[in-house]
Amino acid sequence: MKEKKERKILSHPAAWVSLFLAVIPVGIVALTQLITLQDWGQTLQWFASHPEAAILEEVVIAALCVFIYAVSGKLWLSALIPGGLLMALTLVSYYKTVINGTPLLLRDFSLAGQFWDIAGYALPQISVSASTAAALVCFFLGCTGLVAMDLHVVVTHRLRGILGGAAGAICIAAAAFTPTFTAWAVALDEGWMTQEERIAEYGAALGLYCTYAHQEAAVPLSELSDLDRLRAELELLPEQEASPEDLPTVIFLMSESFFDVTKLPGVTFSEDPIPVFRALAGEHTSGDFLSNTYCGGTGWVEMEVLTGICSNFLKESDTLTSLSGERVYEEMPSLAREFQNAGYHTAFLHAYTSELYNRAEIYPVFGFDDVLFMDSFPSEAENRGGYLSDSALTEKIISLYEEQKGEPMMLYAVSMENHQPYSPWKFGGETAVGMESDVLTEDEAAILQSYVTGLYDADRALGELVDYFEQQEEPVMLVFFGDHLPSLGVSEGETIYSRLGYSSTAVTTDWEPEELAKMLSTDYLIWTNYEETPAPDRQESCTLLGLTVLNRIGLVCSPYFDWLSGYIAPEMLLYRPRLYVDAQGTATREIPEDQAAIMQDYYNAVYDTLYGERVIFGPENN
Repeated sequence: MKEKKERKILSHPAAWVSLFLAVIPVGIVALTQLITLQDWGQTLQWFASHPEAAILEEVVIAALCVFIYAVSGKLWLSALIPGGLLMALTLVSYYKTVINGTPLLLRDFSLAGQFWDIAGYALPQISVSASTAAALVCFFLGCTGLVAMDLHVVVTHRLRGILGGAAGAICIAAAAFTPTFTAWAVALDEGWMTQEERIAEYGAALGLYCTYAHQEAAVPLSELSDLDRLRAELELLPEQEASPEDLPTVIFLMSESFFDVTKLPGVTFSEDPIPVFRALAGEHTSGDFLSNTYCGGTGWVEMEVLTGICSNFLKESDTLTSLSGERVYEEMPSLAREFQNAGYHTAFLHAYTSELYNRAEIYPVFGFDDVLFMDSFPSEAENRGGYLSDSALTEKIISLYEEQKGEPMMLYAVSMENHQPYSPWKFGGETAVGMESDVLTEDEAAILQSYVTGLYDADRALGELVDYFEQQEEPVMLVFFGDHLPSLGVSEGETIYSRLGYSSTAVTTDWEPEELAKMLSTDYLIWTNYEETPAPDRQESCTLLGLTVLNRIGLVCSPYFDWLSGYIAPEMLLYRPRLYVDAQGTATREIPEDQAAIMQDYYNAVYDTLYGERVIFGPENN
């Protein structure tokens, strides 16, 4: 009791508490914006240029603060809980932007269960800037100061009762006001922004909420009459010829981050890092491969190859690896199922664990007879750079082929050796191919050198695979491609690409369509041991590569892939946020007017297939 009497008590506790409950939301918004913008001046300017966005975010945070204080009576908890959550969200989004060029998106939450696996790739590449450190220190000091403030404010039961009533009123009114907040968020950008642009404009928390609001407010564009018309148009497709009798084994090899590194300016190499690929590309079909993602997201590339579904048509919180509709994967169009229905043995092989992208759950019902991961490799399989080597993957591919020899096999294999992080010590300092650059610092060159060593290994493993299949009498087609560019960040706001001038900036939202298309491009090769004259070189995309293979081997397709071939492939190559690439390779931000109708049909078909009644491509139509 004596200690309580000696404690200093601030006068007018209600005024002090109200003041801090009003200030805390402003401080939280300011510190999260400082992390996003990395500049105090730009942070202050943001408040002046985005008053409606700032007020919306502050009102929501203030409601949380009042509720937490009413329940706990602790100012520091009122700041720590909402502030800590939003700071963590902002940090994840910011560092994802630094490493992979895109902020935290709604679809990324589908991988929340694998957060620590993903963080393992990212942590070696993270450094804390002065602005980020300042924001964290200010947040810590602010919470510490509020702990001290709590020691000097005696809150009367009357004040707690008032605040408790206010908190209850907030909770009751939340449901009523949610549509208001949603409409407010929708009105901020009127729907013209992409997820990346909303987060760059408003910060991680409000940007994600705005995207959620747009998704909830969106009205499906599919109309029953359109679906009936599309279904009727299937009957107009020309009848397909029978599949050839001697169908080839088809092996897709998606090589982690494979691309022709000699395209980078300002770097010279002691020898060609990819001599095998270059020699084969000169004699067989090859070209640029347009990915749907930059510097990460292997599973999303993979699923678009396997389905021919443009993932830009999905709800913004969905990915092709995280759909939850009943029987959606059993009935979704699938390249594996096309081969399976044609009498192929189908297999999926990944030189890593089954943790990411729900592959172990999806692929067994997706048309793959076997779904294999790193635990299927021999215990003595070689490891390189912290992962199973590309050479070990080649040996496993050959082993699976030998097991199925005599019957056609479709195998989709995914490598892992050259996955990020590209730390200087990834390969123990080994230098497979020497390189020099007057532009890069020693540390930056070491990052690129690490990637080049893995690239050289991937090229050598490709040679081993081709050497083997050249000796086989059975027809074999090998489809080799890189899933996306490697993540080559060197500092916050700088990448190898921007340092060398391969990209104009590390900020992906600043890229014009032509540059975005370039930064989504890797390389591909289609090699066969049976074609006297290969198909001409052409640009390919993750959406249509699988269709190209089906058409090239002459496999009779289901109505979906037949429709895709007849209606969509002649018009487009790739469609994703901020980029449309038509069949001739012309890049624009929006769909051209003369192609809008066919792309609307494509959207309707995808929406009906994934979220609707499957009127067009239902099981009874296949």
